[in-house]
Order: sequence, then structure tokens, then C-alpha cells
Amino acid sequence: MKIIPFTLLGIMTLYFYLILSRINIYFNFNLSGFIVLFILFLLIFPATNFFGVWFLILIHLFEISILIEILNFFLKNFEIKKWNVLYSSFLLPIIIVILILSYGIYNINNIKRTEYNLITDKNIKNEYKIGLISDVHFGNVLNEKNIQKHIQKLNQENFDFLILAGDIVDESSNLQDINNIFKILGNIKTKNGIYYTLGNHDESNYSKSPNYTLEELKNAINKNNIFLLQDEIKEINDDLIIIGRKDKSYKKRLSSKQLIKKINLKKYLIIVDHQPQDLEKNSKLGYDLQLSGHTHNGQIFPANTLIKFFNFAEFIYGNKKINDLDVIVTSGFSGWGYPIRTAGISEYVVINLKKAVM
Repeated sequence: MKIIPFTLLGIMTLYFYLILSRINIYFNFNLSGFIVLFILFLLIFPATNFFGVWFLILIHLFEISILIEILNFFLKNFEIKKWNVLYSSFLLPIIIVILILSYGIYNINNIKRTEYNLITDKNIKNEYKIGLISDVHFGNVLNEKNIQKHIQKLNQENFDFLILAGDIVDESSNLQDINNIFKILGNIKTKNGIYYTLGNHDESNYSKSPNYTLEELKNAINKNNIFLLQDEIKEINDDLIIIGRKDKSYKKRLSSKQLIKKINLKKYLIIVDHQPQDLEKNSKLGYDLQLSGHTHNGQIFPANTLIKFFNFAEFIYGNKKINDLDVIVTSGFSGWGYPIRTAGISEYVVINLKKAVM
């Protein structure tokens, strides 16, 4: 997969060389070819860190520039003076990217409330208010200080139970972070507990030297009264069952078919899987609701569009019905890697589950 960003960086290098040459001529800088190449090196080299903000800035600059090139193809014959200045000076894409990234910083920090109302034909004794949080990636954008105002909102919801659908922490989190975040989340008020399934980042799988061990992670979870479900089942009020799966990244995990074998299908079955997998299969097995995260709804434009176009995920965001299975995929509480979100929203999800009126 590394070939993709390197190929993209190569294309951008060639394009920005042409842009620098155009700017050199437009402003009559009369820079030598060597100086232009040196400036290009200073522009491109920091972007070799594919998870750095500079790479993100260049991608957006490249995307917007290509769109402007297409627009210029149609406008260049009209001799519009102001347009010629904006195009030739390269000011327009710079201004647009500054605006987009400013929005991205605001957007990732503006955590919204998303609500879904579900109806079931199963004989549940209670109406349930379910909370869903995924992809906090604590330590990337959110820290102990700025998460507190959002926790106050979650406490006011008075959930029957809360689902943490993975990637609460990641490679950017240290041992103090994991102790802090699970202490904070463990104090959210619920009637029937907080349940957690690990994602592909929780164990810091993509770091050569993780900041914490799996044992330290589990200790931080357990001591704050959060129930970790790894291919495990938890029954609530004798009418609802939560089935928490290990993440797809695990080589050995039970299939959803194996997990459902000993479960009473008359009860309302919620399967929690960090990655939105096996949706068609789970709809035929008898599950009622699948909760997932992972996709971030793309997080960075145009990733969301590409994921949909190339079917990189079975379902990227929102709520849809597959036979009798409701699927809810959240875009996440925050974001991973970049402290910016230019696609989708940061959110927590509220699910109101009610019995159908006969």
C-alpha cells in the first residue's frame, strides 16, 4: 500500500515543479533552474512523512489546483483579467486550501450529537437509550482538558448502556493517556454499564515501540468498570444481548456464526464489530443491530468519495437496513493521524430502541 502515497507524491512533485516555473515567470523572479529545484525540494521533502500535516496540506493544494486547471481550460479564452491574475499567481488554490483546512480544524473539534430511532418486533420489556462512541484516538486531537465538556453532554443523556466500538486510544496515546481516558469514560452515567470492543489501533499495532502493553491497556479498562468484550457476550435485563467481536485485524477470532450458536434468537441481539464487516452474513444469521466505526466517513476529502467508489468498506457511514438487520456506522468521536477533518463530522451517537406497537 506504500506505493500509493509515493506515486501520489511523485505526481505532485512534477506538478508543483511546473507551478513554481509558472510563478517564476509571472512575477519575473528570474530564478535559476537550480533555485527552483531547491525550492521544490523544500516543498516536497517534509511531505515524505505521509502522516504529517504538510503532506495533508500538499494533497489539498494539489486537488484544488487540478480543479482550477480544469476550470481555467474553459475560462482562458475569455480574457478575464482578474481570473488570469488569480490563476497565474497561484493565489486562488492557496486561499481555498487555507479556508478548507481552517474548516477542517474546526470540524474535527465540533463534536455533534447524531440520533437514530429504531423499532423492533422482538418482545423487549424496556425501551432502551443506547450510546455509541468510536474512534476517539485519544491524544491526537482530544486530551484530558478539552474532552471534559463533551463528557458533560454524555452524562446528561442518561444512557441505559454505552458502547465503545474501538480505537479509543492509538499509537499517539501514552500510558498516562490510556489511564486518563478510561477513567473519564468509566465515569459516564449509565444504568446498565459500558461495553468496549477493541479496534485495530487500540493495542498500538502500528508502532514499532508501543507506549503501553496489552496488560496495561486491559488494566486501565477493567479498573474503571468498563466491560471488555472480545468474542464475548453480555446479557442485559433478560431481553437484550450484546455480542462484542475481536477486531478483523486479529488472525484468530470467532466468526459471527460461531458467536450466535448458543444465543437465544428471541432476544434482541446487538453485535459490535469495530470494522463494518459481514453485514449481509449477519443479517441472515439473526442479529438485529450491528454497531461499527473505523471508517471515520473518510475524514479527509476525497477519501470518503474514493471509499464509496471503490467499495473499500461494506458501509461507510450512517444507518441502513439489510433484511431485518439495522446497521449503524459512526464517523467517530474524533479523528486519527491528522488533527483535521475535511470529510464527515465528529459525533457521538444516540440510539432509541423501542418495541413496535402491535
